[in-house]
Amino acid sequence: MLENPLIRFLGSAVALASLLGATGNHPAYAPLLKAMGAADERDDVFASVCYCPITDLDHADMAYEWLYGNTESRKSLSASKQALSQELAAQFPSYINSLGLKKADGTALDADNYLDYIKQILIKSAQEAKDAGADIPDSVGVSFSSMAARLSASKASRISQIFSNF
Repeated sequence: MLENPLIRFLGSAVALASLLGATGNHPAYAPLLKAMGAADERDDVFASVCYCPITDLDHADMAYEWLYGNTESRKSLSASKQALSQELAAQFPSYINSLGLKKADGTALDADNYLDYIKQILIKSAQEAKDAGADIPDSVGVSFSSMAARLSASKASRISQIFSNF
């Protein structure tokens, strides 16, 4: 038996890693494990390294195409694949709107403001990393201070250009 199992997956397999990490040794599974003849041992994991988690597998393709479908890398696809990408991307707004999501302040999070919300999270995360000592070059389009991210007009324009590809 492994004493401190560490699991690591990428992409859609992270759904499995997330479940293993979150549900290991959970008592709710004991009767099921016993019924199938599993050994009476612990099944928790020491750590689950979840890179690029895709846990909403039913909607992952449309979310991906909505976010990345207009990037340069997708423009080299065949016409039929570009059409499929556009079709999938077009399905995402109604899906995201159907979730009834809310921001921390209670306002609605929907297709109209979702991309801006993602941008805000990325900028906040980058600022926190910078404050913690990470080396983030100004060339990404954000000017950092020790207190908060400050955007100059030209850099704000650069960020808009960067994110307009999403």
